[in-house]
Amino acid sequence: MEKIWDEAFGFIAKNNIAPLFIGEFGISNLDNYDGKAGTWFKTFIKYMAKHLISWTFWALNPNSGDTGGILSTDWITPVQWKIDNIKELFAPLINEPVAIRNKNMNTKGVHMKPKIINGLLSVHPVTNAPGSLYLYRSNGALVRKAAGVSMQLDGVCSGVYTAVWKDNRNHSFSSPVVIERK
Repeated sequence: MEKIWDEAFGFIAKNNIAPLFIGEFGISNLDNYDGKAGTWFKTFIKYMAKHLISWTFWALNPNSGDTGGILSTDWITPVQWKIDNIKELFAPLINEPVAIRNKNMNTKGVHMKPKIINGLLSVHPVTNAPGSLYLYRSNGALVRKAAGVSMQLDGVCSGVYTAVWKDNRNHSFSSPVVIERK
């Protein structure tokens, strides 16, 4: 699926050509088509999170014939399984600071991508200058700060974050980080 999406539209986001907006996507039941609908839905959500793609869900109203809605038939209560699946994609409120869209800023002396291994987020600067690693939510809120080049991610929820490493020589590095919990 990812190869098809990459060729059709994903290259726009992956190559930072322009912002990308998925006009609508949705699902009525994860079990439809022998579970293939659920596989598609969950894979597409991870793809959008990984590539920082904006979106809208179809539909809000429960009487949408093909997907049902985010709202239950009482038009008040959210369909919780849908919310649970898409919440990692929720955007910050309007006018709040957001994560940097450009994946690579002032990367002098630092490898381009942070790594997550066994719950440890780390970057690999080639400078000997001391520094700190910061993890920010997409709304700009600081989640965690650690002296050095690594931090434990215990207790950090699934979602898209921005990792920033800064040293005392004013070198910095920022990159999106997708955290997935099973």
